[in-house]
Amino acid sequence: MGQELSNMCSCFDKIQESKQEMSFNSPRDKSHVHEEIFVSDEIIGFEYADVSKRVSEAVENFTQLICEGITGYDVIIDKENCQVYSKEASQGYILKYTWNVPYSPKEFMEFIDKVELRKTWDSNIDIIKVIGFYNPKESIMYTKYKKFLAFDPRETLAYNKSTYVNGNLAEITFSVESDLYPISEGAVRVILYVAGLYAEEIEPDEFGNKTKITCLSHMDAGLPKALNNIARKFAGTTIPPLTKKICTQLRKYYEESGI
Repeated sequence: MGQELSNMCSCFDKIQESKQEMSFNSPRDKSHVHEEIFVSDEIIGFEYADVSKRVSEAVENFTQLICEGITGYDVIIDKENCQVYSKEASQGYILKYTWNVPYSPKEFMEFIDKVELRKTWDSNIDIIKVIGFYNPKESIMYTKYKKFLAFDPRETLAYNKSTYVNGNLAEITFSVESDLYPISEGAVRVILYVAGLYAEEIEPDEFGNKTKITCLSHMDAGLPKALNNIARKFAGTTIPPLTKKICTQLRKYYEESGI
């Protein structure tokens, strides 16, 4: 589920630094969870047999994007702990960014998978809901983002899978559709050809970071092709505040959990 990570799903996601530190309940306190999610062999509106046929191709495409590096990409941001790259694609565009965290891959993924905490680090989310789980590692999720400037709000309906790529933890996602979940009135549905997160253990650096996170998305944000080049570069500029907020809330999560 972490692939919904942020604003990788919409080129219009606007990340604003809060003037006050955000807080949330301890992970031991379940009072903030408003609905229970049940694991089921089938999710109404989404035949697993149909969805699963696309998984191998998505994993292959994700792996290729991870392994290809940044050759051919434009450098949008190159800061000490946040690098953002982007390039046009035959369909839509690709956004890729990396940063390091002082937690293990497993600890990072555990935090990112907490759907109920997602708004603590992505203030641009309006609605986020897990439609259902096929099993603990596969789910369908709906996310709607807030309207930004003159652009209609964006939304995604996506399949998510927790897996391993090159021996490292990964979350991979791609768009799905269902007649039971039509596009919301006034919104534009983003097409995620493939997106996700990749957590790679590294030698600890002088800041105590021990995991390199790579987040990427190949998407069509529903824009005229002439605007894609502008959109992908603008999207890249929103990433550093996002990764900073994730690190802040990640630290608070483990401090408050007492782990």
